[in-house]
Amino acid sequence: MSENNKSNQHMHNDINIKLQQDLQQLLTDLQLDDAPAGGAVVVYQAGKCIAQASTGMARLDMSWQPDTLAINFSTGKGILATLVHVLVSQQILDYDTPIAHYWPAFSAQNKGDITLRSVMSHQANLFSIQSTDADSEALLDWEHMLNKVATMAITLPEHSELYDSAYSALVYGWILG
Repeated sequence: MSENNKSNQHMHNDINIKLQQDLQQLLTDLQLDDAPAGGAVVVYQAGKCIAQASTGMARLDMSWQPDTLAINFSTGKGILATLVHVLVSQQILDYDTPIAHYWPAFSAQNKGDITLRSVMSHQANLFSIQSTDADSEALLDWEHMLNKVATMAITLPEHSELYDSAYSALVYGWILG
C-alpha cells in the first residue's frame, strides 16, 4: 500500500460518520439556489480530520470540495476577539485603556483616547477603509497596513446621530492584532 493510500485510509478511520452526515445535511439545507455558491466545513479533533462536508458549486464548472480554497471575510473576528478577551483576563490588556498606550503610533489623527472597548464594540468611528488609500496588494502587507491604520482619521458615518456604532469590518483585525 502506498504512503498516500495509507494516509487516506488512516484519515477515513478517524471519520465520525454521524457528525459528517449531520454536517452534510446542514450544508445541504443551507445551500443557496444561485450558482456558483457553496461551501465546506472540515472538523479536526486532536489533529485528526473527523468530519468533512461540502455543497454547491465553487465555479460553474467545479463542485465545491472540502479542500476548495475560498475568501473568508470576517471568519477570524471571533477568534481574534476571543484572544483579546483571554489577554484581558490575564491582565495583559485592558478594555478601557487607550489603544495608543499599547501602540503609540495609533494616537495620530486624534485617536489617542480610543479604547479597546470602543474598537471591539465598533464605536470608534474607524470603519472607513477608504481613508487608508490602500490597494489589494497593500492590504496583504501587515506593516504597511499598520502604518495606514495608525494614521487614518476618525470618520463619522453619514447621519451619525442615528447610530450608536459603525461596523469597522475592514480595520478591526489590524487594530486588535
